[in-house]
Amino acid sequence: MDLLGLLDDYVLLYLLERGGLACLVRAWHLNHRTKRLCSIEIRARLPSLKALTNPPFNISLTSSFGISGGPDLKRTHSCITESDMVVFSLAVSRGALASLKQLHLERNQIGSDGMKAFSAALYSGALSTLTTLYIDGNKIGDDGMKAFSTALSRGALASLKQLDLGENQIGDEGMEAFSIALSSGSLTRLTHLLLFDNQIGEEGMKAFSSALSSGALQSLLGLSLCENQIGNEGMIAFADAIKPTQEIPMVSLAYLTHFSLSGNQIGDSGIVAFADAISSGSLVSLTKLSLYGNQIDDEGLKHFSSALRSVSLWDTLIWLNLGGNRSSEDFTWSILN
Repeated sequence: MDLLGLLDDYVLLYLLERGGLACLVRAWHLNHRTKRLCSIEIRARLPSLKALTNPPFNISLTSSFGISGGPDLKRTHSCITESDMVVFSLAVSRGALASLKQLHLERNQIGSDGMKAFSAALYSGALSTLTTLYIDGNKIGDDGMKAFSTALSRGALASLKQLDLGENQIGDEGMEAFSIALSSGSLTRLTHLLLFDNQIGEEGMKAFSSALSSGALQSLLGLSLCENQIGNEGMIAFADAIKPTQEIPMVSLAYLTHFSLSGNQIGDSGIVAFADAISSGSLVSLTKLSLYGNQIDDEGLKHFSSALRSVSLWDTLIWLNLGGNRSSEDFTWSILN
Protein backbone atom coordinates (compact mmCIF):
# COMPACT_ATOMS: atom_id res chain seq x y z
CA MET A 1 0.00 0.00 0.00
CA ASP A 2 1.15 3.52 -0.82
CA LEU A 3 1.00 5.00 2.68
CA LEU A 4 2.36 8.33 1.49
CA GLY A 5 -0.41 8.52 -1.08
CA LEU A 6 -2.99 8.49 1.69
CA LEU A 7 -1.60 11.64 3.28
CA ASP A 8 -2.77 15.10 2.38
CA ASP A 9 0.06 17.01 0.71
CA TYR A 10 0.15 19.69 3.38
CA VAL A 11 0.15 17.12 6.18
CA LEU A 12 2.99 15.38 4.38
CA LEU A 13 4.84 18.66 4.05
CA TYR A 14 4.35 19.39 7.75
CA LEU A 15 5.83 16.03 8.71
CA LEU A 16 8.67 16.32 6.23
CA GLU A 17 9.74 19.75 7.43
CA ARG A 18 9.97 18.39 10.96
CA GLY A 19 11.86 15.26 10.04
CA GLY A 20 8.95 12.97 10.84
CA LEU A 21 9.29 10.97 7.63
CA ALA A 22 13.04 11.17 7.12
CA CYS A 23 13.61 7.43 7.31
CA LEU A 24 10.71 6.63 5.02
CA VAL A 25 11.89 9.12 2.42
CA ARG A 26 15.40 7.70 2.52
CA ALA A 27 14.01 4.21 1.97
CA TRP A 28 12.10 5.34 -1.09
CA HIS A 29 15.15 7.11 -2.40
CA LEU A 30 17.32 4.02 -2.11
CA ASN A 31 14.89 1.30 -3.10
CA HIS A 32 12.25 2.63 -5.44
CA ARG A 33 13.34 5.98 -6.89
CA THR A 34 9.78 6.82 -7.72
CA LYS A 35 8.14 9.90 -9.15
CA ARG A 36 6.33 10.36 -5.87
CA LEU A 37 9.66 10.88 -4.12
CA CYS A 38 10.49 13.72 -6.45
CA SER A 39 7.16 15.28 -5.61
CA ILE A 40 7.97 14.97 -1.92
CA GLU A 41 11.39 16.54 -2.28
CA ILE A 42 10.01 19.44 -4.30
CA ARG A 43 7.16 20.15 -1.92
CA ALA A 44 9.47 19.91 1.06
CA ARG A 45 11.07 23.04 -0.32
CA LEU A 46 7.92 24.82 -1.47
CA PRO A 47 4.39 24.10 -0.15
CA SER A 48 2.52 25.51 -3.16
CA LEU A 49 4.52 23.71 -5.82
CA LYS A 50 1.72 21.39 -6.86
CA ALA A 51 1.79 22.70 -10.43
CA LEU A 52 5.32 21.44 -10.91
CA THR A 53 4.20 17.81 -10.78
CA ASN A 54 1.66 18.39 -13.56
CA PRO A 55 2.01 19.61 -17.16
CA PRO A 56 3.85 21.48 -18.49
CA PHE A 57 6.70 20.49 -16.17
CA ASN A 58 5.53 16.97 -15.28
CA ILE A 59 7.86 14.95 -13.13
CA SER A 60 10.80 14.63 -15.52
CA LEU A 61 12.65 16.70 -12.95
CA THR A 62 13.83 13.40 -11.51
CA SER A 63 17.08 13.75 -13.44
CA SER A 64 17.68 17.11 -11.83
CA PHE A 65 17.55 15.52 -8.38
CA GLY A 66 20.14 12.92 -9.35
CA ILE A 67 17.54 10.18 -8.95
CA SER A 68 17.88 8.92 -12.51
CA GLY A 69 19.48 10.01 -15.75
CA GLY A 70 21.76 12.98 -16.22
CA PRO A 71 21.62 16.45 -14.68
CA ASP A 72 19.56 17.97 -17.50
CA LEU A 73 16.14 19.54 -17.70
CA LYS A 74 14.43 20.03 -21.04
CA ARG A 75 11.05 21.73 -21.12
CA THR A 76 10.88 22.84 -24.73
CA HIS A 77 7.80 23.61 -26.84
CA SER A 78 5.74 23.07 -23.70
CA CYS A 79 3.72 26.30 -23.54
CA ILE A 80 5.23 27.26 -20.20
CA THR A 81 3.45 30.43 -19.18
CA GLU A 82 4.45 33.35 -16.98
CA SER A 83 2.75 31.80 -13.95
CA ASP A 84 4.46 28.46 -14.57
CA MET A 85 7.81 30.23 -14.73
CA VAL A 86 7.14 32.02 -11.44
CA VAL A 87 6.40 28.71 -9.73
CA PHE A 88 9.45 27.11 -11.31
CA SER A 89 11.64 30.02 -10.20
CA LEU A 90 10.45 29.68 -6.62
CA ALA A 91 11.47 26.04 -6.69
CA VAL A 92 14.89 27.02 -8.01
CA SER A 93 15.34 29.63 -5.29
CA ARG A 94 14.72 26.95 -2.65
CA GLY A 95 17.56 24.83 -4.06
CA ALA A 96 15.40 22.31 -5.91
CA LEU A 97 17.81 22.15 -8.88
CA ALA A 98 21.10 22.90 -7.17
CA SER A 99 23.12 20.40 -9.22
CA LEU A 100 21.61 21.20 -12.61
CA LYS A 101 24.00 21.47 -15.56
CA GLN A 102 21.69 22.05 -18.55
CA LEU A 103 18.39 23.89 -18.69
CA HIS A 104 16.32 24.09 -21.89
CA LEU A 105 13.31 26.40 -21.83
CA GLU A 106 13.16 27.39 -25.48
CA ARG A 107 9.93 27.92 -27.46
CA ASN A 108 7.58 28.72 -24.60
CA GLN A 109 5.60 31.74 -23.44
CA ILE A 110 8.03 33.23 -20.97
CA GLY A 111 7.79 37.02 -20.84
CA SER A 112 9.45 39.73 -18.80
CA ASP A 113 7.68 38.79 -15.55
CA GLY A 114 8.72 35.17 -15.86
CA MET A 115 12.28 36.21 -16.60
CA LYS A 116 12.30 38.60 -13.65
CA ALA A 117 11.18 35.79 -11.34
CA PHE A 118 13.82 33.46 -12.76
CA SER A 119 16.51 36.12 -12.41
CA ALA A 120 15.53 36.74 -8.78
CA ALA A 121 15.96 33.03 -8.13
CA LEU A 122 19.49 33.21 -9.49
CA TYR A 123 20.65 35.83 -6.98
CA SER A 124 21.37 33.28 -4.26
CA GLY A 125 23.51 31.15 -6.56
CA ALA A 126 20.78 28.53 -6.90
CA LEU A 127 22.03 27.47 -10.36
CA SER A 128 25.73 28.10 -9.96
CA THR A 129 26.61 24.79 -11.63
CA LEU A 130 24.65 25.56 -14.82
CA THR A 131 26.73 25.33 -18.01
CA THR A 132 23.98 25.48 -20.66
CA LEU A 133 20.93 27.75 -20.76
CA TYR A 134 18.62 27.82 -23.79
CA ILE A 135 15.73 30.25 -23.43
CA ASP A 136 15.26 31.29 -27.05
CA GLY A 137 11.88 31.70 -28.69
CA ASN A 138 10.21 33.46 -25.77
CA LYS A 139 9.28 37.09 -25.12
CA ILE A 140 11.53 38.28 -22.34
CA GLY A 141 12.07 41.73 -23.91
CA ASP A 142 14.25 44.52 -22.56
CA ASP A 143 12.82 44.42 -19.04
CA GLY A 144 13.43 40.70 -18.71
CA MET A 145 16.92 41.11 -20.14
CA LYS A 146 17.72 43.86 -17.64
CA ALA A 147 16.71 41.65 -14.72
CA PHE A 148 18.70 38.73 -16.10
CA SER A 149 21.73 40.97 -16.62
CA THR A 150 21.58 42.13 -13.00
CA ALA A 151 21.72 38.51 -11.89
CA LEU A 152 24.67 37.89 -14.20
CA SER A 153 26.53 40.90 -12.75
CA ARG A 154 26.30 39.27 -9.34
CA GLY A 155 28.06 36.16 -10.65
CA ALA A 156 24.93 34.01 -10.67
CA LEU A 157 25.94 31.97 -13.75
CA ALA A 158 29.73 32.13 -13.69
CA SER A 159 30.01 28.53 -14.95
CA LEU A 160 27.86 29.13 -18.03
CA LYS A 161 29.36 28.04 -21.36
CA GLN A 162 26.38 28.13 -23.73
CA LEU A 163 23.70 30.83 -23.70
CA ASP A 164 20.87 31.12 -26.22
CA LEU A 165 18.71 34.25 -26.02
CA GLY A 166 17.56 34.32 -29.64
CA GLU A 167 14.04 35.41 -30.69
CA ASN A 168 13.26 37.26 -27.49
CA GLN A 169 12.40 40.82 -28.56
CA ILE A 170 15.60 42.15 -26.96
CA GLY A 171 16.38 45.69 -28.05
CA ASP A 172 19.07 48.26 -27.35
CA GLU A 173 18.19 48.82 -23.70
CA GLY A 174 18.34 45.13 -22.91
CA MET A 175 21.58 44.76 -24.84
CA GLU A 176 23.14 47.69 -23.01
CA ALA A 177 22.31 46.09 -19.64
CA PHE A 178 23.68 42.75 -20.84
CA SER A 179 26.88 44.42 -22.03
CA ILE A 180 27.43 45.99 -18.60
CA ALA A 181 27.12 42.53 -17.09
CA LEU A 182 29.65 41.17 -19.57
CA SER A 183 32.11 43.97 -18.74
CA SER A 184 31.99 42.91 -15.09
CA GLY A 185 33.55 39.56 -16.06
CA SER A 186 30.40 37.60 -15.34
CA LEU A 187 30.64 35.18 -18.30
CA THR A 188 34.34 34.56 -18.80
CA ARG A 189 33.76 30.86 -19.52
CA LEU A 190 31.13 31.43 -22.21
CA THR A 191 31.95 29.65 -25.49
CA HIS A 192 28.70 30.08 -27.44
CA LEU A 193 26.39 33.10 -27.44
CA LEU A 194 23.23 33.25 -29.58
CA LEU A 195 21.35 36.54 -29.90
CA PHE A 196 19.74 36.01 -33.31
CA ASP A 197 16.41 37.47 -34.39
CA ASN A 198 16.08 40.18 -31.76
CA GLN A 199 15.81 43.95 -32.11
CA ILE A 200 19.41 44.93 -31.43
CA GLY A 201 20.26 48.18 -33.19
CA GLU A 202 23.29 50.41 -33.51
CA GLU A 203 23.28 51.54 -29.86
CA GLY A 204 22.97 48.01 -28.56
CA MET A 205 25.81 46.87 -30.79
CA LYS A 206 27.97 49.78 -29.63
CA ALA A 207 27.43 48.76 -26.01
CA PHE A 208 28.23 45.14 -26.82
CA SER A 209 31.36 46.21 -28.70
CA SER A 210 32.49 48.23 -25.70
CA ALA A 211 32.19 45.12 -23.54
CA LEU A 212 34.27 43.16 -26.04
CA SER A 213 37.00 45.79 -26.04
CA SER A 214 37.19 45.53 -22.25
CA GLY A 215 38.21 41.89 -22.57
CA ALA A 216 34.84 40.20 -22.10
CA LEU A 217 34.08 36.89 -23.84
CA GLN A 218 37.68 35.92 -24.51
CA SER A 219 36.68 32.24 -24.53
CA LEU A 220 33.95 32.67 -27.16
CA LEU A 221 33.92 30.18 -30.06
CA GLY A 222 30.52 30.87 -31.62
CA LEU A 223 28.55 34.10 -31.94
CA SER A 224 25.23 34.62 -33.74
CA LEU A 225 23.85 38.14 -34.17
CA CYS A 226 21.88 37.47 -37.35
CA GLU A 227 18.50 39.08 -38.06
CA ASN A 228 18.97 42.20 -35.95
CA GLN A 229 19.34 45.87 -36.92
CA ILE A 230 23.04 46.49 -36.30
CA GLY A 231 23.59 48.71 -39.35
CA ASN A 232 26.79 50.44 -40.43
CA GLU A 233 27.44 52.35 -37.21
CA GLY A 234 27.05 49.23 -35.12
CA MET A 235 29.37 47.33 -37.43
CA ILE A 236 31.99 50.08 -37.31
CA ALA A 237 31.88 50.03 -33.49
CA PHE A 238 32.29 46.25 -33.53
CA ALA A 239 35.24 46.45 -35.94
CA ASP A 240 36.97 49.00 -33.71
CA ALA A 241 36.42 46.77 -30.67
CA ILE A 242 38.02 43.67 -32.16
CA LYS A 243 40.97 45.48 -33.75
CA PRO A 244 44.23 45.44 -31.77
CA THR A 245 45.83 48.80 -31.05
CA GLN A 246 49.03 50.00 -29.39
CA GLU A 247 47.05 50.79 -26.26
CA ILE A 248 45.20 47.45 -26.31
CA PRO A 249 47.34 44.84 -28.11
CA MET A 250 45.09 42.03 -26.93
CA VAL A 251 42.92 40.72 -29.77
CA SER A 252 39.23 40.40 -28.88
CA LEU A 253 37.45 37.19 -29.93
CA ALA A 254 40.77 35.56 -30.78
CA TYR A 255 39.25 32.06 -30.60
CA LEU A 256 36.00 32.76 -32.45
CA THR A 257 35.39 30.14 -35.15
CA HIS A 258 31.70 30.64 -36.09
CA PHE A 259 30.21 34.09 -36.67
CA SER A 260 26.86 35.07 -38.20
CA LEU A 261 25.91 38.66 -39.10
CA SER A 262 23.23 37.86 -41.67
CA GLY A 263 20.29 40.22 -42.12
CA ASN A 264 21.67 43.25 -40.28
CA GLN A 265 21.37 46.16 -42.74
CA ILE A 266 25.16 46.36 -43.06
CA GLY A 267 26.35 48.40 -46.05
CA ASP A 268 29.68 49.32 -47.61
CA SER A 269 30.99 51.52 -44.78
CA GLY A 270 30.30 48.77 -42.26
CA ILE A 271 31.96 46.03 -44.30
CA VAL A 272 34.98 48.26 -45.06
CA ALA A 273 35.52 48.81 -41.32
CA PHE A 274 35.14 45.07 -40.75
CA ALA A 275 37.63 44.34 -43.54
CA ASP A 276 40.16 46.74 -42.02
CA ALA A 277 39.85 44.97 -38.67
CA ILE A 278 40.52 41.63 -40.37
CA SER A 279 43.55 43.11 -42.16
CA SER A 280 44.93 44.18 -38.81
CA GLY A 281 44.88 40.60 -37.52
CA SER A 282 41.42 40.23 -35.97
CA LEU A 283 39.34 37.02 -35.90
CA VAL A 284 42.34 34.87 -36.80
CA SER A 285 40.57 31.62 -35.83
CA LEU A 286 37.44 32.16 -37.93
CA THR A 287 36.34 29.18 -40.05
CA LYS A 288 32.68 30.04 -40.78
CA LEU A 289 31.29 33.49 -41.53
CA SER A 290 27.88 34.59 -42.78
CA LEU A 291 27.11 38.09 -44.08
CA TYR A 292 24.07 36.97 -46.04
CA GLY A 293 21.18 39.35 -46.67
CA ASN A 294 22.83 42.70 -45.96
CA GLN A 295 23.20 45.81 -48.15
CA ILE A 296 26.77 45.41 -49.36
CA ASP A 297 27.60 46.55 -52.92
CA ASP A 298 30.44 45.45 -55.20
CA GLU A 299 32.86 48.09 -53.89
CA GLY A 300 32.40 46.96 -50.30
CA LEU A 301 32.86 43.34 -51.22
CA LYS A 302 35.97 44.12 -53.26
CA HIS A 303 37.49 45.76 -50.21
CA PHE A 304 36.47 42.80 -48.07
CA SER A 305 37.89 40.31 -50.57
CA SER A 306 41.18 42.20 -50.70
CA ALA A 307 41.39 42.16 -46.90
CA LEU A 308 40.79 38.42 -46.77
CA ARG A 309 43.46 37.72 -49.36
CA SER A 310 46.02 39.74 -47.39
CA VAL A 311 45.86 37.53 -44.30
CA SER A 312 45.98 33.82 -43.50
CA LEU A 313 42.23 33.86 -42.91
CA TRP A 314 41.78 33.41 -46.67
CA ASP A 315 43.24 29.90 -46.36
CA THR A 316 41.60 28.91 -43.09
CA LEU A 317 38.03 30.10 -43.79
CA ILE A 318 36.09 27.02 -44.91
CA TRP A 319 32.57 28.51 -45.20
CA LEU A 320 31.62 32.02 -46.30
CA ASN A 321 28.11 33.18 -47.22
CA LEU A 322 27.88 36.55 -49.00
CA GLY A 323 24.64 35.92 -50.84
CA GLY A 324 21.60 38.16 -50.75
CA ASN A 325 23.56 41.40 -50.88
CA ARG A 326 23.61 44.11 -53.59
CA SER A 327 26.64 42.80 -55.40
CA SER A 328 26.57 40.98 -58.71
CA GLU A 329 26.23 37.23 -58.51
CA ASP A 330 29.44 36.58 -60.50
CA PHE A 331 31.54 38.70 -58.16
CA THR A 332 30.11 36.99 -55.10
CA TRP A 333 30.88 33.62 -56.67
CA SER A 334 34.50 34.66 -57.33
CA ILE A 335 35.01 35.51 -53.65
CA LEU A 336 33.50 32.25 -52.46
CA ASN A 337 35.74 30.28 -54.76
